Amino acid sequence: MNDLVPEDIHEILSMLEREWSEPRQTLHNGKPTVLPLSVRLERATKALEVVIPAPPDVMSFWSEFRSARLFEDQRHSQWGLVLVPPERALELTDRLFRDRARDTAQGDLVVGEFLGDSDLLIVRADPEAADYGSVLVALPLDRRKDWHRVGSSLADFLHKYASAEGAKYWESPGWS
Repeated sequence: MNDLVPEDIHEILSMLEREWSEPRQTLHNGKPTVLPLSVRLERATKALEVVIPAPPDVMSFWSEFRSARLFEDQRHSQWGLVLVPPERALELTDRLFRDRARDTAQGDLVVGEFLGDSDLLIVRADPEAADYGSVLVALPLDRRKDWHRVGSSLADFLHKYASAEGAKYWESPGWS
């Protein structure tokens, strides 16, 4: 799955929207989720106006969608992931660099917020970096060396996250 092309983001999100538009329970770590989860996509209504240096799959996402609420618990909004619009991505990225300067690296771009906690989804957007395009989960209290690398690209991450039905697979025992 590491060779996914940007168009695969649209396929993954369309499949999630079809299968998860109606809230339903799933299994996480072998146990049923307490609350039903669903997926909601907000389609872009106009061309992207914010110029952000980002990998092609991120730009592909923003060309069709403003945001995506993935595996959100519909009762309390305390579980799930929000892929944010470009304006919010810039705000969150600026805040990350301001508040956690010693843990950031040139090219970090915050593209998502996890609901119910302070974890952030970061895409590496420095085209000169060896890890260009890879995806990290920034933990609120942990140093960068302890952040999880969760995908080689946004499309790769979304494929894994969809396969895990919204579970934080990187927190599972034995995952590396």
